[in-house]
Amino acid sequence: MAEGQFRLRIRYCKKGRLCHLSHLELVHAQERIIRRAGLPFAVSQGFSPHMKLAFGPAIGVGTGSLDEYLDVWLTRYVDPQEALDALHAAQVPDLAVLQCSYVGDKDASLVTALTVSQYLIDLFPAGEQPDLEALIQKGLDDIRAAGSIQVMKKNKVKTYDLSLSTVEPARIIYCEDGVCQIELMCRSRDDGSLRPELFVQELSRVAGVELVISCLLRVAQYVEDQEGLHRLV
Repeated sequence: MAEGQFRLRIRYCKKGRLCHLSHLELVHAQERIIRRAGLPFAVSQGFSPHMKLAFGPAIGVGTGSLDEYLDVWLTRYVDPQEALDALHAAQVPDLAVLQCSYVGDKDASLVTALTVSQYLIDLFPAGEQPDLEALIQKGLDDIRAAGSIQVMKKNKVKTYDLSLSTVEPARIIYCEDGVCQIELMCRSRDDGSLRPELFVQELSRVAGVELVISCLLRVAQYVEDQEGLHRLV
């Protein structure tokens, strides 16, 4: 961190119609919010100066989140509550800021620190399926027994070892009124991360029923270390 700069960490949500922002659009939206809030943001050096920001692991278009993070570097210290109040006055409801705190220059980057994402996925069958819960449970059991998932990516077969790509087996949270919600805990990996959409694609194949995602929500992100999982702030 450059001398005289302060690294403010912002936790926020992404929901409603803004779930459909791309990562680049999200960056631009947050830049506008920070500018409107009047925070004294630092600017990068070089040929194309820009606001000094760093985001956590990217989230897919159409996926909502209750636990997103970004770091912004400020040129002077602003009390975290004052910064939070200013951001609240400038934010849009679907990108609501939840928390502000300072982190040190030796703290790991957000992308490095946050390696586990917890998702809730609401599914319904493309047609009538009275035994939906039983089919999905059998599909989850079969995937767990297989221990891996294979998908086609760019005309190549990609294999995800579930012992590495997930923290624990996916499970059903509830199943009622023709909708099943499952929980999936995915790890971010350098060799490719298992996306929830790919897991549902495999679940549909194994269960023998076409499953449609009605809601995909990242409810939390975690740091994983020798002591297990814990929240960033």
